[in-house]
Amino acid sequence: MTKGLPEHLLHKNRLQEYAQKSGLDLPVYESSSEGFPHAPRFRATVRVNQTTYTSPQTFPHRKQAEQNVAKVALQTIKQASATMDKNKQLSSSALYQDPKCYKSILNEFAFRLNLPSPKYTTIQQDKLHPVYLSSLTFDGKAYRGRVCGSKKEAEQSVARIAIESLLESDSGILLHIINSKNKAHTDKNTSNGNSNMSEINTQRPVAARPAEQPVNVSVSEFRSLEMLQTIIVGDGKAIWMGPTANADDHNKKRKLQGESWHQKQMRNRWQ
Repeated sequence: MTKGLPEHLLHKNRLQEYAQKSGLDLPVYESSSEGFPHAPRFRATVRVNQTTYTSPQTFPHRKQAEQNVAKVALQTIKQASATMDKNKQLSSSALYQDPKCYKSILNEFAFRLNLPSPKYTTIQQDKLHPVYLSSLTFDGKAYRGRVCGSKKEAEQSVARIAIESLLESDSGILLHIINSKNKAHTDKNTSNGNSNMSEINTQRPVAARPAEQPVNVSVSEFRSLEMLQTIIVGDGKAIWMGPTANADDHNKKRKLQGESWHQKQMRNRWQ
Protein backbone atom coordinates (compact mmCIF):
# COMPACT_ATOMS: atom_id res chain seq x y z
CA MET A 1 0.00 0.00 0.00
CA THR A 2 2.83 2.40 0.81
CA LYS A 3 5.22 1.08 -1.84
CA GLY A 4 6.40 3.70 -4.27
CA LEU A 5 5.25 6.64 -2.11
CA PRO A 6 7.78 9.42 -1.54
CA GLU A 7 9.35 9.76 1.90
CA HIS A 8 7.41 12.87 2.91
CA LEU A 9 4.09 11.04 2.42
CA LEU A 10 4.94 8.06 4.67
CA HIS A 11 4.92 9.71 8.11
CA LYS A 12 1.19 9.36 8.78
CA ASN A 13 1.24 5.68 7.80
CA ARG A 14 4.29 4.99 9.98
CA LEU A 15 2.72 6.72 12.99
CA GLN A 16 -0.47 4.71 12.59
CA GLU A 17 1.46 1.42 12.28
CA TYR A 18 3.52 2.23 15.38
CA ALA A 19 0.41 3.05 17.39
CA GLN A 20 -1.25 -0.21 16.38
CA LYS A 21 1.81 -2.34 17.25
CA SER A 22 2.26 -0.57 20.60
CA GLY A 23 -1.40 -0.82 21.56
CA LEU A 24 -1.88 2.96 21.54
CA ASP A 25 -4.94 4.91 20.46
CA LEU A 26 -4.96 5.71 16.78
CA PRO A 27 -3.80 9.24 15.85
CA VAL A 28 -6.39 11.99 15.63
CA TYR A 29 -5.47 15.02 13.49
CA GLU A 30 -6.65 18.63 13.61
CA SER A 31 -5.46 21.62 11.63
CA SER A 32 -5.85 25.37 11.76
CA SER A 33 -5.41 28.08 9.13
CA GLU A 34 -3.06 30.99 9.66
CA GLY A 35 -2.12 33.96 7.51
CA PHE A 36 -4.16 35.72 4.85
CA PRO A 37 -7.40 34.22 3.43
CA HIS A 38 -6.07 34.33 -0.12
CA ALA A 39 -2.81 32.59 0.94
CA PRO A 40 -3.54 30.44 4.00
CA ARG A 41 -0.85 28.59 5.95
CA PHE A 42 -1.81 25.42 7.83
CA ARG A 43 -0.56 24.14 11.16
CA ALA A 44 -1.56 20.65 12.28
CA THR A 45 -1.81 18.85 15.60
CA VAL A 46 -2.12 15.12 16.33
CA ARG A 47 -3.22 13.38 19.52
CA VAL A 48 -1.63 10.01 20.31
CA ASN A 49 -1.86 8.13 23.60
CA GLN A 50 -3.45 11.11 25.37
CA THR A 51 -0.64 13.43 24.27
CA THR A 52 -0.98 16.21 21.70
CA TYR A 53 1.82 17.13 19.32
CA THR A 54 1.92 20.32 17.23
CA SER A 55 3.78 20.98 14.01
CA PRO A 56 6.46 23.67 14.53
CA GLN A 57 6.01 24.97 10.99
CA THR A 58 3.14 26.07 8.75
CA PHE A 59 2.51 24.74 5.26
CA PRO A 60 0.49 25.86 2.24
CA HIS A 61 -1.47 22.59 2.23
CA ARG A 62 -3.30 20.81 5.05
CA LYS A 63 -1.92 17.36 4.14
CA GLN A 64 1.66 18.66 4.29
CA ALA A 65 1.06 19.95 7.81
CA GLU A 66 -0.39 16.61 8.90
CA GLN A 67 2.56 14.68 7.46
CA ASN A 68 4.94 17.00 9.26
CA VAL A 69 3.24 16.70 12.64
CA ALA A 70 3.06 12.92 12.23
CA LYS A 71 6.84 12.89 11.73
CA VAL A 72 7.38 15.06 14.81
CA ALA A 73 5.08 12.92 16.94
CA LEU A 74 6.69 9.63 15.90
CA GLN A 75 10.22 10.89 16.56
CA THR A 76 9.25 12.25 19.97
CA ILE A 77 7.44 9.07 20.99
CA LYS A 78 10.37 6.86 19.97
CA GLN A 79 12.89 9.04 21.81
CA ALA A 80 10.76 9.04 24.95
CA SER A 81 10.32 5.27 24.70
CA ALA A 82 14.08 4.72 24.30
CA THR A 83 14.81 6.98 27.28
CA MET A 84 12.25 5.20 29.42
CA ASP A 85 13.65 1.79 28.46
CA LYS A 86 17.14 2.99 29.41
CA ASN A 87 15.88 4.35 32.73
CA LYS A 88 14.09 1.09 33.42
CA GLN A 89 17.26 -0.87 32.78
CA LEU A 90 19.31 1.43 35.01
CA SER A 91 16.69 1.36 37.75
CA SER A 92 16.34 -2.39 37.49
CA SER A 93 20.09 -2.95 37.69
CA ALA A 94 20.45 -0.45 40.54
CA LEU A 95 17.56 -2.16 42.30
CA TYR A 96 19.65 -5.30 42.64
CA GLN A 97 21.95 -3.49 45.07
CA ASP A 98 19.30 -3.91 47.76
CA PRO A 99 17.60 -7.29 47.23
CA LYS A 100 15.47 -6.85 50.35
CA CYS A 101 13.24 -4.11 48.91
CA TYR A 102 11.42 -5.96 46.10
CA LYS A 103 8.38 -6.82 48.21
CA SER A 104 8.07 -3.28 49.60
CA ILE A 105 8.26 -1.82 46.07
CA LEU A 106 5.52 -4.14 44.85
CA ASN A 107 3.34 -3.37 47.89
CA GLU A 108 3.72 0.38 47.36
CA PHE A 109 2.89 -0.03 43.67
CA ALA A 110 -0.31 -1.87 44.60
CA PHE A 111 -1.19 0.88 47.08
CA ARG A 112 -0.62 3.61 44.48
CA LEU A 113 -2.94 1.89 42.01
CA ASN A 114 -5.48 1.03 44.72
CA LEU A 115 -5.07 -2.69 44.01
CA PRO A 116 -5.07 -5.62 46.46
CA SER A 117 -1.65 -6.49 47.86
CA PRO A 118 0.25 -9.36 46.22
CA LYS A 119 -0.51 -12.82 47.61
CA TYR A 120 2.49 -15.11 48.11
CA THR A 121 2.50 -18.90 48.18
CA THR A 122 5.77 -20.49 49.31
CA ILE A 123 6.48 -24.21 49.55
CA GLN A 124 9.41 -26.18 50.90
CA GLN A 125 10.54 -28.67 48.30
CA ASP A 126 13.16 -30.78 50.09
CA LYS A 127 13.09 -31.65 53.78
CA LEU A 128 16.62 -33.06 53.95
CA HIS A 129 18.14 -30.07 52.16
CA PRO A 130 15.53 -27.32 52.60
CA VAL A 131 14.92 -25.19 49.51
CA TYR A 132 11.94 -22.94 48.89
CA LEU A 133 9.93 -21.95 45.86
CA SER A 134 7.55 -19.01 45.92
CA SER A 135 4.83 -17.75 43.57
CA LEU A 136 2.59 -14.72 43.78
CA THR A 137 -0.65 -13.42 42.32
CA PHE A 138 -1.02 -9.73 41.60
CA ASP A 139 -3.60 -7.84 39.54
CA GLY A 140 -4.94 -11.05 38.06
CA LYS A 141 -1.53 -12.34 36.94
CA ALA A 142 0.55 -15.17 38.41
CA TYR A 143 4.34 -15.07 38.75
CA ARG A 144 6.67 -17.93 39.62
CA GLY A 145 10.05 -17.42 41.30
CA ARG A 146 13.22 -19.48 41.45
CA VAL A 147 14.46 -21.99 44.01
CA CYS A 148 16.10 -20.29 47.00
CA GLY A 149 17.66 -21.28 50.30
CA SER A 150 15.15 -19.49 52.54
CA LYS A 151 11.50 -18.47 52.50
CA LYS A 152 12.27 -14.74 52.62
CA GLU A 153 14.73 -14.99 49.74
CA ALA A 154 12.19 -16.95 47.66
CA GLU A 155 9.49 -14.29 48.17
CA GLN A 156 11.88 -11.46 47.31
CA SER A 157 12.90 -13.38 44.19
CA VAL A 158 9.37 -13.75 42.83
CA ALA A 159 8.62 -10.11 43.69
CA ARG A 160 11.61 -9.09 41.59
CA ILE A 161 10.35 -11.18 38.65
CA ALA A 162 6.95 -9.51 38.91
CA ILE A 163 8.54 -6.04 38.98
CA GLU A 164 10.61 -6.75 35.86
CA SER A 165 7.47 -7.89 34.05
CA LEU A 166 5.44 -4.88 35.17
CA LEU A 167 8.18 -2.46 34.06
CA GLU A 168 7.52 -3.42 30.44
CA SER A 169 4.10 -1.77 30.53
CA ASP A 170 4.72 0.75 33.31
CA SER A 171 3.35 4.26 32.84
CA GLY A 172 6.01 5.72 35.13
CA ILE A 173 4.56 5.02 38.59
CA LEU A 174 6.59 1.89 39.24
CA LEU A 175 9.72 3.52 37.86
CA HIS A 176 9.23 6.46 40.22
CA ILE A 177 8.90 4.12 43.21
CA ILE A 178 12.07 2.26 42.22
CA ASN A 179 14.04 5.49 41.83
CA SER A 180 12.83 6.68 45.24
CA LYS A 181 13.93 3.42 46.85
CA ASN A 182 17.29 3.59 45.11
CA LYS A 183 17.83 7.17 46.25
CA ALA A 184 16.95 6.28 49.84
CA HIS A 185 19.30 3.28 49.69
CA THR A 186 22.13 5.44 48.28
CA ASP A 187 21.57 8.22 50.82
CA LYS A 188 21.63 5.68 53.64
CA ASN A 189 24.93 4.20 52.49
CA THR A 190 26.41 7.68 52.03
CA SER A 191 25.25 8.74 55.48
CA ASN A 192 26.74 5.63 57.07
CA GLY A 193 30.02 6.21 55.26
CA ASN A 194 30.22 9.84 56.43
CA SER A 195 29.36 8.80 59.97
CA ASN A 196 32.15 6.25 60.03
CA MET A 197 34.62 8.77 58.63
CA SER A 198 33.63 11.36 61.23
CA GLU A 199 34.14 8.84 63.98
CA ILE A 200 37.61 8.07 62.63
CA ASN A 201 38.51 11.74 62.26
CA THR A 202 37.37 12.67 65.74
CA GLN A 203 39.57 10.08 67.38
CA ARG A 204 42.62 11.82 68.75
CA PRO A 205 45.91 9.99 68.40
CA VAL A 206 47.36 8.89 71.70
CA ALA A 207 51.01 9.71 72.07
CA ALA A 208 53.14 6.78 73.05
CA ARG A 209 54.69 7.15 76.47
CA PRO A 210 58.41 6.56 76.74
CA ALA A 211 59.32 3.19 78.12
CA GLU A 212 60.17 3.16 81.79
CA GLN A 213 63.82 2.53 82.43
CA PRO A 214 64.64 -0.16 84.98
CA VAL A 215 66.60 0.92 88.04
CA ASN A 216 69.43 -1.30 89.25
CA VAL A 217 69.66 -1.58 93.01
CA SER A 218 71.61 -3.84 95.27
CA VAL A 219 69.98 -6.59 97.24
CA SER A 220 70.51 -4.72 100.49
CA GLU A 221 68.92 -1.60 99.02
CA PHE A 222 66.07 -3.65 97.68
CA ARG A 223 65.21 -5.00 101.15
CA SER A 224 64.61 -1.47 102.40
CA LEU A 225 62.30 -0.64 99.50
CA GLU A 226 59.83 -3.45 100.28
CA MET A 227 57.99 -2.71 97.00
CA LEU A 228 58.22 -4.47 93.66
CA GLN A 229 56.51 -5.11 90.38
CA THR A 230 58.86 -7.54 88.61
CA ILE A 231 62.15 -8.88 89.96
CA ILE A 232 65.01 -10.50 88.06
CA VAL A 233 67.94 -11.72 90.15
CA GLY A 234 71.41 -12.19 88.72
CA ASP A 235 74.98 -11.52 89.90
CA GLY A 236 73.78 -10.23 93.24
CA LYS A 237 71.65 -7.55 91.60
CA ALA A 238 67.88 -7.07 91.57
CA ILE A 239 66.07 -4.97 88.97
CA TRP A 240 63.24 -2.87 90.40
CA MET A 241 60.59 -1.94 87.80
CA GLY A 242 58.66 0.52 89.96
CA PRO A 243 56.36 0.38 92.98
CA THR A 244 52.97 -1.26 92.78
CA ALA A 245 51.98 -1.72 96.39
CA ASN A 246 53.29 -1.25 99.91
CA ALA A 247 54.84 -4.08 101.88
CA ASP A 248 51.73 -4.91 103.88
CA ASP A 249 49.57 -5.22 100.76
CA HIS A 250 52.24 -7.29 99.07
CA ASN A 251 52.51 -9.65 102.02
CA LYS A 252 48.73 -10.06 102.15
CA LYS A 253 48.63 -10.78 98.44
CA ARG A 254 51.47 -13.29 98.79
CA LYS A 255 49.63 -15.10 101.56
CA LEU A 256 46.46 -15.30 99.49
CA GLN A 257 48.02 -16.32 96.19
CA GLY A 258 51.07 -18.18 97.42
CA GLU A 259 54.63 -17.52 96.46
CA SER A 260 55.87 -18.03 92.95
CA TRP A 261 58.94 -20.12 92.23
CA HIS A 262 61.05 -16.98 91.65
CA GLN A 263 59.91 -15.43 94.92
CA LYS A 264 60.85 -18.58 96.85
CA GLN A 265 64.28 -18.63 95.21
CA MET A 266 64.92 -15.00 96.14
CA ARG A 267 63.68 -15.41 99.69
CA ASN A 268 65.96 -18.42 100.20
CA ARG A 269 68.93 -16.45 98.78
CA TRP A 270 68.32 -13.45 101.02
CA GLN A 271 67.90 -15.49 104.20
